[in-house]
Parts: sequence; C-alpha cells; structure tokens
Amino acid sequence: MEVLEDERDGAQPCNGREEMKNGSEEEEELNINAVLRDDDLQAVLTKLKLSGDRDACALVCKRWKAIQDSGRKSMRLRAGRVMLERVAARFSCLTDLDMSENIGRSFYPGWQDDDLGFVSRSFSRLERLNLNNCKGITDKGLAEVGLKLSKLQWLDLTDCKQITDAGVEKVASGCPGLRTLYLSRCKLITDKSLAALSQCRYLETLVFQGCTKIGDDGLLKLSEGCSSLQVLDLTKCGKVGDVGLKSIINACSTSLHTLVLEDCPQVGDDSVIAAGECCQSLQILLLGGCRLLSDHAVDAYFRRHTNLRTLRVEYCLKLTDNGIKSIFANCPSLEVLDVRCCSLLTDRSFETLRLGSNCLKELKISGCNGITSAGILKVAASCPHLYLVEAKYCDHISTSSIIGTALPDGCKVILDSETLVF
Repeated sequence: MEVLEDERDGAQPCNGREEMKNGSEEEEELNINAVLRDDDLQAVLTKLKLSGDRDACALVCKRWKAIQDSGRKSMRLRAGRVMLERVAARFSCLTDLDMSENIGRSFYPGWQDDDLGFVSRSFSRLERLNLNNCKGITDKGLAEVGLKLSKLQWLDLTDCKQITDAGVEKVASGCPGLRTLYLSRCKLITDKSLAALSQCRYLETLVFQGCTKIGDDGLLKLSEGCSSLQVLDLTKCGKVGDVGLKSIINACSTSLHTLVLEDCPQVGDDSVIAAGECCQSLQILLLGGCRLLSDHAVDAYFRRHTNLRTLRVEYCLKLTDNGIKSIFANCPSLEVLDVRCCSLLTDRSFETLRLGSNCLKELKISGCNGITSAGILKVAASCPHLYLVEAKYCDHISTSSIIGTALPDGCKVILDSETLVF
C-alpha cells in the first residue's frame, strides 16, 4: 500500500493537451492518405468490380474522388455540350464512351460534328465509341475520329444516315487497329468503303445490315486485306452474290464463325458449298430468305461440316425433306433450326433424327403445312434438350394433338391461339 502511495507522490501531472497532440500525430501517421501514394490507391480501387463499391469509395474524400474519376474507363453520355465538357474535365482516361441516342427519345438536336470533334480531342485513349442512331453525325465528325483516335478498336455507326464512303475512309486510314465496325442501315456507303476497310487487317466483326449499295466488287477488295474476320453480317445487302462471298469466305476460312446472309436474293448454292469446304470454325449460319438455296448446297455443306450450332433457312422455298434429313444425319450437335415457311417439308424431314441423342433445343416450323403432330412426336423423342417449338399456321398441328405428346419438361410449344408449356 505504501508503494502505491510513493508511486502516486512521484507521478508527474497529466497534461491533457499534450496527450491530444500526441494522439493526433499518431492518427496522422496512421492515416491511409499519408501512407498510400496516388498510384497505390489507384491500384487498390481498380480491384473493385462493382460500380456501387467504386462510387462509395469516391465519397471518402476529395482525393479519393479525384483518383477514382481519373481511373474511370467507361461512361454513357446523353446529348449536351455542357455535360460533355464537364465529363472531359473529370474523366480524362476514358477508353469506352457510349454516345448512342435512343430511337424516338433523343435530345434535340442530338450529337453534332462539333461534339464528336471535342470528344476526339479530349479522349485520345478511346478504344470503344458507340454512336448508334446519332443522325446528326456526318463525315466531318468522322474525319476527327480518324485523325485523333488512333487507338480505336470498336465503333458503332448504326443508323448514322449521313455517313458516306468519305467518312469510312477517314476512319479506316486513321484507326489501323479497328476490330469491330457496325454500319447497319448506312445506306450511302458503297463498295469504296469496303475497299478502304481492307487496310484494317485486324478486323474481326463487320455488320452491314441494310447497306444496299455494297456488292461483290467490295467484298473482293475487302478479302485482299482482311483475313481475320470472325463475324460477317450482310443482311438485306441485295447486290451481294456468290462471287464476292466466296472470296471473303476463302480469305477468312480459319477464323469465320458467324455468317449472316438473310434476305440476300442473289446468294445461292456456291457460297454455302464454299463455306462447307473451308470454314471449319463456322457455328452460326443464317440464310433466311435466300430463295436460290437448294438441297444440293445443304447436303454438300453438312457432309463436310458437322459443328454448326445455329441454322436459319426460313423462306428458302426450294428446300425439301432430303435437305433437312441431311442436316440431322450429319450434324447431331445442331441446337437451333429455323425452317419457317419452307412449304415443301413434311414429317419425313425428321426421319434421320437419332433417338435421344440430338442436341436440338429450338425448332421453328411455322407455315410448314406438311408437318404434323407425328413429326413433333419424333422430334420430342429424339431431342431431350428441346425447349421451344414454334408451330403457327400448321394446319395439321393442334392443341389436342400436342397435349398427349411426351415433350421434355419445361418445353414451350407456340401454336396459333395459345402457348403450351409442358
């Protein structure tokens, strides 16, 4: 007890202010902002996968917000020059910018060439740029893209109605690393655009839906430089025929996995046979509306090629049971088959299905009056993964005839008046 009193007598008086000062110094030393450099903090923030988590970190302090802003890579913008300038001041490192405009809900007058020029000067690191439905953009704006955005790899110009060959040529010459380009319904472009794009040797995806002025000459030029295409969509390109298609198919034989030729009236057997001979990577082939297509091409294709996953041949009016039988006999891995309005088909189309071993998941036979409920029964017995059958306007398929069919659990059958789920 005496020792305790002696210790108390010898104790120094406590200085509260000094303790607070020491505590604040220790707290400052332990403050994360004093420990982490900007690069370190940026590296930590980049590990956050959820945008909500990144936004929460931006609320910690001004420094964290500035670093988070500087490291942001993607953004979606709507029309407005004031907002565009504010974004450019805060997010200088963007690599992905979405400026697409909603159909019917766009801000008037929408993005203009001056806006696109400002973007090209402010975001030199852009790799992806979405201008879908930006009807105010012309070749003048695209010239700025080609001049300033040399790192661009992905560009969507769908429904940019004023774009011509001159704009595409500027992009092709200024963006040599371009890999994906959407030009759907840019109806002013011609074969000159395809010739210009031949210098973009890394192109992997080209979509030209509704570009009615491109044809075989353009595809011949394109094939001279592009040999890495994986996706080619020429839907409703009425001037495209077998000559041009064969050239691009041969040039991209090792890479092409998706070929879309729907509503191309000049495409016939030669293109499909060529694809079967050399495109072993092809998994999706869409030929709906190619009315010159016959059983000969289908048979020749599937005798060589057995890896296809999706085939659409709706409105191919020359196809008969023999062509469809060849498909099932040689390609059990097929998952989606669309033969709507192929009026010559009957239940015999399904004779070569292998009981319980086919991978078919989706079958569309609307308008095929020769197919009956017996054909559906054959498909159900052979395809355990089947989940959709569309059978509208089939006179010999009714609700009463389908109800007793042993379809897989969860399979949906769409008829004229109702949808059945098993």
